[in-house]
Amino acid sequence: MKSYIPKRATVEPCARIEAPVRFFGAVRVREACRIGQFTMVNDRTTLFPQTAVGRYCSIGKGCEIGAPMHPVGWLTSNPAFFAVEQHFPEQSDLFPQTAFEQYAPTTIGSDVWIGSLAIINAGVSIGHGAIVGGGSVVTKDVPPYAIVGGSPARLIRYRFDEETVQRLLATQWWKLPPEELATLDVTHVHEALETLEARYDAPAPVRLRA
Repeated sequence: MKSYIPKRATVEPCARIEAPVRFFGAVRVREACRIGQFTMVNDRTTLFPQTAVGRYCSIGKGCEIGAPMHPVGWLTSNPAFFAVEQHFPEQSDLFPQTAFEQYAPTTIGSDVWIGSLAIINAGVSIGHGAIVGGGSVVTKDVPPYAIVGGSPARLIRYRFDEETVQRLLATQWWKLPPEELATLDVTHVHEALETLEARYDAPAPVRLRA
């Protein structure tokens, strides 16, 4: 299967992409990123280093995923004191450097929808099936199937009741071969769940991928 990556997009060689994915416009994928298949990323969105995005995600325009952190408890939050080579290479001998992790691993589960202009801080985990409202700033982990919004982002509600959420997570449907999903009625979640659960209980159950 072929991915759709325009010429304006920038993908670092060490990023791993599971085809097919679809990028629009000037998407930027930094080093050590991973993106699952059928994920869609819109124009001017950046995935910062060590960001992992699951399958079947929808990411809006102008988002920052895994946005770098700064040391707010130091005398200064300026990177001249922890990343001078990156930002001020000609002054690399001027300031002593102190180790600071700007890009903690960031995890976006599968079936996550992130609205345009959202910022996901480095080190945050977004659970499977979650929705992040446009323009939100996410500073803390988001539970599976939660809908969050605001700055900082807060819980608005869940997409489904707790029992349905647990059933969805148990199926791990995003790990199924696409051909298995093509036969489901995705517009009726409970009927789709019953179909999936029956397939898992069959004498020859379907196999999940990694």
